Amino acid sequence: MQTEKITAIHSNLQSQVVTGMIEGIDEMGYRIVSEAGHFVASRAFSCVVEPQLADTILFSLGPARQCHILSIIERPGCNDTHLAFPGNVSLTTLQGELSLNGSQGINMSSLQSINMASDEVNLSAKKGMLNIKNLRAIGSVLVSNINNIQTVAHSLETVAEHWLQKLKNSFRQIEGVDQLKTKDSIHTVQNLYSMRSKQAAILAKKDIKIDAERIHMG
Repeated sequence: MQTEKITAIHSNLQSQVVTGMIEGIDEMGYRIVSEAGHFVASRAFSCVVEPQLADTILFSLGPARQCHILSIIERPGCNDTHLAFPGNVSLTTLQGELSLNGSQGINMSSLQSINMASDEVNLSAKKGMLNIKNLRAIGSVLVSNINNIQTVAHSLETVAEHWLQKLKNSFRQIEGVDQLKTKDSIHTVQNLYSMRSKQAAILAKKDIKIDAERIHMG
């Protein structure tokens, strides 16, 4: 059989991995300069670090000059890292814990919502600030142990089936009207009960009873 007349139908070109540097970023992609020439590349799906200008990269060069950035080798003068994903991202640990540690801080932001679900949530901080336009809390039991509480509100409304207060001292200062509407009102004072006003009116449909050893009027 004569083999000298057989012609190969496949190309001799092969894919290769080359190092280069990013010299520009535009809407077409990442412009790369290397010893093999100038190329326009896209980011490989597994390359989660967002490339920047002057990065030394490792990229693949295909037979048709298609290029994909595989990894960032070196970034001169900067250690900042930006992880960018094209779609949804899920981090799962099948055994153990997942920890996020930041020596200077951890920032979380979302254009829509942030959802957290757990059997138990523990929050410990020296200082805290909560700024929410509309807040709604639903639960079964609330137990708080706080040294000082200061509340400033334009309107405050409380609806409860039972309300029990135990105070050592109570002071109230009301500039306007203080109105109490109840079915029955019982006041038990151990020592002194004093009421002072410019005018006072007590109205009863049936009986008024005043019982004391001495009554001073006038």
